[in-house]
Amino acid sequence: MTYSLTFPGNLAIGLSAAPEMSRWLQEFSRIMMLHEENHPYFQYRIHFVQSSFFQCWQKVVSSCSAIDSDRLPKKGWGTDRFGRVQLWFHPRASELWCEIDPSSDRTEILLSMNQALSTVYYVLRRIGGMPVHAAFVAWKGKGVLLMGSSGAGKTTCCTRLPGSWTVYSDDQALILPVSAAGFEAHPLPTWSDLVLRNLDKSWDISRSVPLCAVAVLVQGDADEIVPLDRSRGAVALAQSAAYVSLQGFSGSQSRIAEVRNELLNAAIGLAKTIPFYRLSCSAAGNFWSGIEHVLKNSQPG
Repeated sequence: MTYSLTFPGNLAIGLSAAPEMSRWLQEFSRIMMLHEENHPYFQYRIHFVQSSFFQCWQKVVSSCSAIDSDRLPKKGWGTDRFGRVQLWFHPRASELWCEIDPSSDRTEILLSMNQALSTVYYVLRRIGGMPVHAAFVAWKGKGVLLMGSSGAGKTTCCTRLPGSWTVYSDDQALILPVSAAGFEAHPLPTWSDLVLRNLDKSWDISRSVPLCAVAVLVQGDADEIVPLDRSRGAVALAQSAAYVSLQGFSGSQSRIAEVRNELLNAAIGLAKTIPFYRLSCSAAGNFWSGIEHVLKNSQPG
């Protein structure tokens, strides 16, 4: 079975699994609201397998029956480790393999799904995309990221928004470039809802809204929104993206620096067209009024 993860700009990623990982992929796809589809034009393919599948990578690649040795490079593969997940990638290959440590514990399975998203993040970094630690909301079709660390008030702000707003996710989101000057945001799961609160939820990761603003949350005595210098905004965005991208990562410092540099370059590109703001939220005020004011005169970047 193959599930399709689609993004604007005709980007389609095919997700497939070895037989022993089929139930894992079914649940992963249900959480992300992905549909089974055998698309003939996937730009990338991600294969999910159990750990130890690639022990022969460093020995005799052609001995792996699941690897088309005529199509894939035999040398030059890299690997990243994220907790229970091992990602295998090649700069000239459009196929990636994700090894997952087997487990029957639901919490461990959900954590492995969160970590397995590193394969998607790897693909999206190739085109200037990134995940961020931010709530993703929209007003009249204009997307806003409410960015902040844990405890900054992202979820609280989402619950206080009036009905004219749409909340797509309250903890993490994806940002992708869709044109020379345009970006769109996508929701990502709130894994704590699944792991800690045992809620039965799903997020339509393929759903997107044009991104019009990024607001850095701070708590204050009064509601206030003020422009944030783009360079400071880009640095804050890159740090937020690194927080998500490198969770559980156990690689070398040079590899960490490489990923951080990719994210910073992507954040700088976004900051050229998307405005940043510092959003101060009081305990009981209408903080969203200030956002609506700046959005009224904004156009998607």
